[in-house]
Amino acid sequence: MLADLNFSSVTHLIDSRWVVAAGVLTAWIVVLLTIKRLLLAVSRAVVKRPHLQHFGLIIDASAPALTLAIVVIGIEIAAQIAPLPQVWRNNVAILVTAGIVAALVIFTDRISRLWLRRAAIRYRLFTEGYGIVSGVVRGVIIALGLLMFLDSVGIAIGPLLASLGIGSLAIALALQETVKNIFSGLFLIADKPLEVGDYVKLQSGQEGRLFELGWRSSKFRMLTSEVVVVPNSQLVDSIVTNYRAYDGDVAVAIELSVLNSNNPVHVDRVAREVAREVMDWVSPGESNFEPQVFFQGFSGNLINLTVLIHARSSELITTIRSEFIKRVLARFAREEIKLPA
Repeated sequence: MLADLNFSSVTHLIDSRWVVAAGVLTAWIVVLLTIKRLLLAVSRAVVKRPHLQHFGLIIDASAPALTLAIVVIGIEIAAQIAPLPQVWRNNVAILVTAGIVAALVIFTDRISRLWLRRAAIRYRLFTEGYGIVSGVVRGVIIALGLLMFLDSVGIAIGPLLASLGIGSLAIALALQETVKNIFSGLFLIADKPLEVGDYVKLQSGQEGRLFELGWRSSKFRMLTSEVVVVPNSQLVDSIVTNYRAYDGDVAVAIELSVLNSNNPVHVDRVAREVAREVMDWVSPGESNFEPQVFFQGFSGNLINLTVLIHARSSELITTIRSEFIKRVLARFAREEIKLPA
């Protein structure tokens, strides 16, 4: 009699929906996590190819998010099988919603951190402010995830957004210039009109090499070694001449004036020869660029021309200009090319 009772109890337990739910949950998690591990291993092997390396970021970011998603979906399936009261089912639904939102937040957060880490290696601006940028981006992602969760469970987020909007407006007005400079710095990085090491001519007429591109401002070292600090917003809105040439060299333009009684063909030939001599003297055999001479027009009894020379780096600009002017004056004197008095 006792044996029959125990057998009946065990049979009832085995047949219960609780045990079935637990079995389904366990099988779901074990099987899908195994499949996930195999798929990620295969995917990582595939994306090692050079042209697919960017997909490695997505794979690395998706691993923890997929694990969490598998677990919460398994809980939802098990909850549908188990004989749960309605109150518990509601709580499970909230838990599942929170898990899905958390998986999205984790995926987005990891993608952003991996991208910022790679950007910090390439751009000095991100390297210097990596902690600040990473913290701000993570804060925004978590805040958006929290708002998504609150809206999903039926909590009105309108008043909260209104409060945040008023606070954000006050902060934006107080930090208007700072924010403008920061976004201008990001624009300079994305569009790349200027890069660290470029030799430029500012709208003010000053010339120098960009040696630091910061969050709020950029720093230029002038020919006389002083440092000029320019807010990024002004740098974006002003006209800046970048001497970086299409082939990576630095273009050096030197303006000259000769009397209009000279033969332009003679002047052109002599100027080109001197420019070639200077290029070979400064950087022997390192540039295939042929110097160019452009006649710009007349000014009274003068002919204005520009001689274009290339340099391998901005550090050579001063040397090239000085050497060209010395040599071209001496050569003009020998060739009897007349200069203005």
